[in-house]
Amino acid sequence: MQGFRGKYRIAGLIASGGLGRVWRARSDKGVTVAIKEPLTEGSPDQVRINCEKLKIEAVLLERLTGIKPLLLSQQHQAYSLEPRIQSHIVKFIDVDKDALRPNGEIFPHALVMEYIEGQNANDVFRHSHDPGRVENYWEDLLRIVNSLHENYILHRDISPHNLMLTGSLRDPVLIDFGTAKEGFNQLSDSDMSIVIHPGYSAPELGTGQAFPSSDLYSVGATSLFMYTGVIPQQLLNSAGQLDTSRRSQLRTIQTDRLSIIQKAMSFNPHDRYQTAEDMLDALERRISSTLPSHLIASGRKYVIEDELTIGRSHASCNRDCRKKGFSEPPDIALIDPEGYVSRHHAIVRRDVDGDCFIEEIPAAPSGTAIKHAVSKTFQRLQPGREYELEDGDVIAIAFSPVKGAYRTVFFRES
Repeated sequence: MQGFRGKYRIAGLIASGGLGRVWRARSDKGVTVAIKEPLTEGSPDQVRINCEKLKIEAVLLERLTGIKPLLLSQQHQAYSLEPRIQSHIVKFIDVDKDALRPNGEIFPHALVMEYIEGQNANDVFRHSHDPGRVENYWEDLLRIVNSLHENYILHRDISPHNLMLTGSLRDPVLIDFGTAKEGFNQLSDSDMSIVIHPGYSAPELGTGQAFPSSDLYSVGATSLFMYTGVIPQQLLNSAGQLDTSRRSQLRTIQTDRLSIIQKAMSFNPHDRYQTAEDMLDALERRISSTLPSHLIASGRKYVIEDELTIGRSHASCNRDCRKKGFSEPPDIALIDPEGYVSRHHAIVRRDVDGDCFIEEIPAAPSGTAIKHAVSKTFQRLQPGREYELEDGDVIAIAFSPVKGAYRTVFFRES
C-alpha cells in the first residue's frame, strides 16, 4: 500500500470485526505498523458508514497524536494534550495515497497506526487480578479521559478490549477511536451506528445519547472487570445497577473503591460522576471542595456567582450579538458546527437568596427546555420568562419535541 509518508507491505491479519479489519504491516523504513481498513462487504449504506467511521477515527487520531504538518486536518489545529497523556493513545502515522480526491479532499480507505506489541486488558485480567496494578491503570485511564473531554471528545467505546498493555510505562494505551465523537451534541445521526459492548457501554448509548458520564460509566465497568475478571453485565441487578451483595465475586475490591465503581455505573447518567476530575478525586481520596450552585457543561463545571450566559462558541461578537445587548462571547461556549445553538442562547442567574433561574434569550430559534430530576419529559421554555432551577435539572440547549435535546447542561445546587 502506498501512503503519503511511505510504502507498507501487509504481513498478516491482526483482527477482524463488524466494521473493519486490522492488519500487521511493515513500512519501507522497516517499522512494523498496524493498518486499519473498513469492511466493504454489505449494503451500500453500511459500507458508507464503515468508511465514514474510518475517516472520523483518522482525523481524530491525527489531531491527537499525529506529527505536523497534518495530512487530514489542515483546516484544524492539533488537540492540546500533555506529552505524557499523548503516550497513552495509539499514534497516527499515515493514510493511503488513494484517499486524495480530485477536489483536494482526503477520504482515507486505510489508516496506518503504530503497532502496539502486547495484550489487551481483557486477556490479561481474565485470570489474573492485581488490585495495585488495577488502581494504577484506573488512574491513568481517568487522566486520558479527562484530556479527551477537555478537547470535547467522547470515546464511547472504552472497554478492556480497547486497552493495550505492553509491560512498559506507557500502559495502558487506549485504542479504537472508530466510534469516538467530537462535540457533545445529543441528536444522533441515524446513519452512524454505535458499537455496544454489553456490560461496558452506558445504557443511554443504546438510545443514541452520550455524555461525559457515559465514558465514566465505561471506565468504572472496565475497572470492575480488571478487579474481578467477571463481565460487568453479570454483576448487575434487574434495575441495571451494580449488585454489591455479591461479595464472593467482589471480595478483591476495597469498600471505598467499590462505592466509586457503583456510582460511576449508575443507570441514570445524572447520578454518576459528571467529570473525570471528580472521579479521580474520589479515587485518590481527595475531598472535593464544596461548590456553590453550578452548571456542568461539556465535562466542566461553571460556578453561578451572578449570571452565566450559554451560547455557541465564537471568538468575538458581531452586530447581531450587540443587537441582543451582548459585547462578549458567552461564559459557557458550546462547540456547535451545525449552528442549532444561538450565539447567545440562554442566561442563568442567581438571586440574592441563592436561588437560580434560567431564561431563554429571545430570538433563539432552536428553543430551550428543562427536565426536572423527578420528571421524564422536558418542559419547553417561553422566551423572556424566567424559570426556577432545581437540583439535578437537565437543561436542553436547542430542543425539538420530535428529536429531543441537542446539547445538555446539568444544574447542581451547592
